[in-house]
Amino acid sequence: ECNNGNCVWITDKCDGYDDCNDESDELSFAGCTFNGCNVGYWECEEYNQCVGTSDKCDGWNDCIDGSDETTYAGCTDLSGTVTTVLSLGIGALVGIVIGAIILLVLIIVAAYFCCCRTPQHSTTVVMPTQGGVAIPMQQQQQMYY
Repeated sequence: ECNNGNCVWITDKCDGYDDCNDESDELSFAGCTFNGCNVGYWECEEYNQCVGTSDKCDGWNDCIDGSDETTYAGCTDLSGTVTTVLSLGIGALVGIVIGAIILLVLIIVAAYFCCCRTPQHSTTVVMPTQGGVAIPMQQQQQMYY
């Protein structure tokens, strides 16, 4: 029986869920020992990390160490376990970082060529002519002075 008069199954006592709606089935006077996490949460095997009790054995690694998907968490069917990024290994992580850097460089180079580069103009010298024949430079200077 809960402190508020409600009744819950004995198996619901100390399971990490507030089945009584007053948390009395999860408190120390109910015989529960805490693992460092609040009610409704479960402590991963390493790193003092807490995840929701409903996150245990759900096929997704919520703990950094993945312990919420192992027999440590009470999981029996381990076939659907998903790999975390941390468990890929250093080689894969380095590859991902290098790939991201190369992609960023390509985007910057493409942006430069599309937006920022000034077009090259050819310079054409127009010489004054008289009857289709170019006027010598000396005569041009005399014309304009």
